[in-house]
Amino acid sequence: MDPAASYGIACVVDPVKALYNAAFGYVVYCRENVESLTQEARELGSKMEDMTKDLADADRLGKSPRSGAKLWLQRVKEVQDAAKEMESAFSGMYRCAGCTPNVVFRYRVGKRATKLLNDARELKDRNFEEIATTPAPCRFVERPVGSMIGRTAELNSLQQLSSDDDVSIIGIHGMGGVGKTMLLKNFFNQFHLRDEYHMIYVNMNGCHTVEDAQKAIACDLGLVWIDDENQDARSRRIFSYLRNKAFVLILDDVWESVDLHRVGIPTAMKRTKSKIVLATRIEDVCDSMDAEKVHVECLGWDDSWSLFVEKAGNKLIGTHSTIRRHAETLVKKCGGLPLALITVGRAMATKKTPQSWKNAITQMDVSPQEILGMEKEVLSSLKSSYDNLADDATRTCLLYCLLFPENTAIYKESVIDYGIGEGVIDDKFFDADEIYDKGHDVIDVLKSASLLERVDEDVDFVKMHPMVRVLAFWIACDCGQEEKRWLVRTKRGLKVAPEGVKWHGAERVSLADNSITALPEVPECPCLLTLLLHHNRELGKIYDGFLSCMRNLRVLDVSHTSIQEIPTEIGELVELRYLDLYNTQITQLPRYSSWKVVKEEDQEEEEEDGVDIQELYRLKRLNTLGISINTLLALQKLAGFFRLANSTRYLEINFSQGLKTFSTANLGSEFKSIKDLRFADCSDLEDVEIDGAASDPSDGWSNVPTLMELYLVRLPKARIIWKSGCLENLIYLQIGDCPQMKHLIQCEEEEEEEAGEGDHEIDVLPKLQQLDIYCLPQLKNLSCSTKLSLAFPSLDIIDIVQCPMLKRLPWNAEKLTLIKGGKSWWERLEWPDEKTKSKFNSIFKPYP
Repeated sequence: MDPAASYGIACVVDPVKALYNAAFGYVVYCRENVESLTQEARELGSKMEDMTKDLADADRLGKSPRSGAKLWLQRVKEVQDAAKEMESAFSGMYRCAGCTPNVVFRYRVGKRATKLLNDARELKDRNFEEIATTPAPCRFVERPVGSMIGRTAELNSLQQLSSDDDVSIIGIHGMGGVGKTMLLKNFFNQFHLRDEYHMIYVNMNGCHTVEDAQKAIACDLGLVWIDDENQDARSRRIFSYLRNKAFVLILDDVWESVDLHRVGIPTAMKRTKSKIVLATRIEDVCDSMDAEKVHVECLGWDDSWSLFVEKAGNKLIGTHSTIRRHAETLVKKCGGLPLALITVGRAMATKKTPQSWKNAITQMDVSPQEILGMEKEVLSSLKSSYDNLADDATRTCLLYCLLFPENTAIYKESVIDYGIGEGVIDDKFFDADEIYDKGHDVIDVLKSASLLERVDEDVDFVKMHPMVRVLAFWIACDCGQEEKRWLVRTKRGLKVAPEGVKWHGAERVSLADNSITALPEVPECPCLLTLLLHHNRELGKIYDGFLSCMRNLRVLDVSHTSIQEIPTEIGELVELRYLDLYNTQITQLPRYSSWKVVKEEDQEEEEEDGVDIQELYRLKRLNTLGISINTLLALQKLAGFFRLANSTRYLEINFSQGLKTFSTANLGSEFKSIKDLRFADCSDLEDVEIDGAASDPSDGWSNVPTLMELYLVRLPKARIIWKSGCLENLIYLQIGDCPQMKHLIQCEEEEEEEAGEGDHEIDVLPKLQQLDIYCLPQLKNLSCSTKLSLAFPSLDIIDIVQCPMLKRLPWNAEKLTLIKGGKSWWERLEWPDEKTKSKFNSIFKPYP
C-alpha cells in the first residue's frame, strides 16, 4: 500500500481506536476507578487536615495564608464533595433491586471518576514551600472599644474638627482614666470608613526618643526598618511615603511635645485633609504642638451612675435602699472618672450586704488599695502623672492640697505659702516676688498635668479631683505602707482633737475646719513639719509644752480661732518659717531673739489690745507679711517701719474712723511689695485716689506697679477717683456694698473739663482681667463720666449682682469671654446695636 495512504488511514483509525479503548475502559474499570477515587479522597482529606492545622498555627502568629494554599484547600474540598457524591450514586445503583448499572451509566461514572482521580492525585502530590506569610500592615485594623457612656459630645467635636480642612492637628487632653484612649479608638474605627485615608495608630507611651517614634510609625506603615540608617534618612523615607497621601496619624498617650518634622510627618502649612490627632494628660503638650484642643472632662452624675450600675449590677442596688445610698456615696467619691467607676463597680458586683458597701466607703478614704483592682487599675495609672512631674517640689505641692478640706476650693497662695514655709519652693530664690512667681508656676504645671482643676472662672483658686485626692493620700502614706505620716481630719465636725498617740510619726497634721475645743497636752511628734489648726472657732488655748515636742516645725497656722496666747516655747522653734495668726485674739508675741520666722501672715492690729507693730519689727528675718490694720495709728506705724512696709504683700484696712482719703501716691512710696489691698468697713472713707503724678513714667505712671488685687467692700461713702496714671498690673477688682458709688471710676472735675467735647478713652486698668461688682444700687455705668470712658483692653470676665441702675456694659472690651449676672437685669440692658447685642448674648451666663 502506498505509504501516504497508510499514513492517512492511521491518522483516522488511531484516534478512533484510542477513543474506543478509553470509552471501553470507562465502562470496564468503572468500579475500580470509583473505589480508587474514594481512597485518594480519603488520603487527600488527611493532608488537608494537616494543612488546616498549620494555617491555624500561623494565624496565631499573625501570619496570613498564601493564595496558593487557599486555592488548594478550595479544590480539595470540591474533589472530596464530588467523590462522596459519586460513591453514593454508584452504590445506590447496585442496591436498586440487585440490578447491574447499564452501560451508559457506567460510562458516565467511569469517565467522571477518571478525571477526578487524576485531579486528586495531582493535588496530593502538590507540595508548598510556604503556606503562610507575615502580611504588610493593613491600612485599618479595628480597635476594641468599651463603653462610650457620656462621650457623645466629645466624639462629635472630634469628628467636626477632623472634617475641617483648616485644622491639621487636634489635641485631646484630660486626666488619666477619663476615657481619652476609648474616644480615640472609637474615632479611629469610624474614620476608617473613609477609604481614601491611610490610618496610623501609635501608642507613644514607650516612645521616649525620635527614633522610637519613627520605629513605631514605620512599623504601622509597613516600612522596612534599617538599623544602621540615621535619623534624617528615616525621616525622609517616612516623609516621602506620606507626602502625597491623605492620612490620619493618631498618637495616643503622649507625655511630651513630639517634633513631627524630625520624625518625618508632613505638617500642612495650608488646607489639608490629613490629620494628626494626639491624646495627652498634659494640656501644655497640645499648646506646644499648636493643636486645636478637645477637653475630655469627667462624667456628670447621670452618666456616672449609669456606668457604675452597668458594672456593679442593678439587681441589688435597685432593690435595697441602704445599698443604693452607699452606692451613691461611692459614685460621688469616684468624681465621674470612668476608670474609677468601672473598677469600683466591678469590685462591688460581688458585695451583697450593706456592711460590705459601707466598708468600701471607708476604704476609699483610708486604704483605697484594698479595693479589688484599685491599686493596679486606677492608682498606678494616675501615679504616672505624678511620677512624670519635673521635680520633688512640684510633687510635694500637690500633696499639700491634701491638707485642705475635701471638695472645697483651695486658695492657691495658701498652697504656695505652705510650700515656702517648708522650704520646698524658695530654695533657689531670694526675692519674694520671684518666690511667689515660682509657686504660681508650680500650680500652673499641676493644672496643665490634669492633677489640679480650675474653679470655674476664679483664677485665685484650684480644686483637687476626688480620685486625685485618693491618689495623693495613697502616695503620702508611702503607697499605703506608712499611714501615720499624714494625719488629715479636715471638716469632720470634730470637737476633740485626735489623741496624742495618733500624732506619733506624723510629718503633717491638718485638723482645719472643725469645732475642736481642746488639743492633746503633749503629743509626741518630733518629725512634724506642718500643723494646721485654722478655722476651729472654739479653740481658745494651746497648752504650755504643746509645741515643745515639735522641734522641726516649719509651718503653723492657727488663723480663725479664738486662741488668745501663744506658748512661750514657740521661740524655741528655730525651724519655724511660716506663722498665720489672722483673726485670732492674740495680743502679744513672745520676744525671743532666736525666733527665725521669715514668713508672717495676717497679723491683726488693734489700738489697745492688738499686737504692737514694734514687736513685728523685732523679727529681723521677716521677709513677707500679711496684716489686717484696725486703726489709723497702726497704719501710720506700719508705714513708718520701712522694712515692715516693704515686706507687706497683703494689707487689709478695716477701721471705722479717721481715714477719709487714701491715695495710691502714698501707698506706692511706702508699700513697695503690696500685691493684695483690701478696704472693708471703713465708714469714713470717701475717696480712693488713683494718682500717678509723682510716679516714674518708666513704670507706666503707676505708683503701685506690684498691686494685682484690689477689694472695696462695705464702704458706705466711698468712690474711686482718677487723677492721673494707672494701676498698671491690677488683674482683679472687686467692689461690693458701696451704696454711693455711681461710676466705676470717677474723674476729677478738671480732668473731665480737659476732655472737651466728644468721647475720650483713658486706660486706667490696662491689665484688668476680672471685675466683680455687687450691691451697688446707684452704679449707672462702667465709665468715668459722660465724656470720658474707661478702656478695658484685657478684661476677660465680668460678674455683676444687684446693680439695678447699670444699663450699659463696656462695649470696647474686645477680649471679654464671660458675663455673669441676673437674667432680669440682662433683659433691661440698653444696646448700641443688634450686632453688639448678639455678640454679648453669646457670652452671657445667667445666675440660676
